[in-house]
Amino acid sequence: MNKAVIGVAAILIVVAGAAGFWLGRPSDASKTAAAAAAPAASAPGSGPAVSVEAIKVERLALPQGITAVGSLRSDESITLRPEVAGRISAIQFREGERVAKGAPLVKLDPSVTQAELQQAQANMVLAKAKYDRAVDLQEQGLYLGPG
Repeated sequence: MNKAVIGVAAILIVVAGAAGFWLGRPSDASKTAAAAAAPAASAPGSGPAVSVEAIKVERLALPQGITAVGSLRSDESITLRPEVAGRISAIQFREGERVAKGAPLVKLDPSVTQAELQQAQANMVLAKAKYDRAVDLQEQGLYLGPG
């Protein structure tokens, strides 16, 4: 039963393909209509005429720029790391300039370090006052020490 169904399906496919080929061919009437519509060619057998457009060539200036998106990376670079913390108040070299070994590169803002020095001096005066008081109390026998 299955062989019969496969055989009939194969025959139907062949018949459908032949019918499509035969129906898809241009008929003799359409061939004569196309030949009558095309003007006569200058040489026999040269084929149908092709329509073309022609314009005069003009010279124009084109922009000489290119727009691109990307990132730049320098060939040479250096990373500066400070030995001490602080704010930079002046840079003492120019970009691209050679710098001698040991030459100062930047000047730090002295206001932060001066404020820290003044705070340390004030703490020292306070600690000296506490020490002197403890010595006086010790001499009077009133001070027993910490804890």
